[in-house]
Amino acid sequence: MTTTTLPALADAMTAAELREHANEMCRQLGDHSQVFISTRESGGGSVLVRVSVYPSGCINSADAEQFTGDDWPAAINAAYAWIATRPIIARAERVRKMALAIIDIKDQGGNVTERRLRARDFTAAEIAELGAEACARAAELCLGAPFEIVT
Repeated sequence: MTTTTLPALADAMTAAELREHANEMCRQLGDHSQVFISTRESGGGSVLVRVSVYPSGCINSADAEQFTGDDWPAAINAAYAWIATRPIIARAERVRKMALAIIDIKDQGGNVTERRLRARDFTAAEIAELGAEACARAAELCLGAPFEIVT
């Protein structure tokens, strides 16, 4: 794991310091991510700073977020905090998608098997890691109906 010593956040930062923070955010987000840092006037002569985060790149901007503040520490810290929640949110979304697939497979009158879930684009590792949680979520969605993945 690469460790980076980042410049301290301050009201006034150089372009190089800002770039280091943008690079660190991209490293945390993964491939294809992009981070843009900018300023704009906000009426009354004050300036807002903005950090625009595109986890899947700016072409796929559906999951983009923007963070503004009166100074760099406020906007950058807000972006870092949001980035830290991404794995938790992604996992919850994947469990939900698997739960819906389990319900659909069962509704079609079949057994819920790993093979059928793999046909729905879930990996064996995801099924092993998230399967029990997805079955529990499916039961919640269907008012306690039992669900299980059989081999």
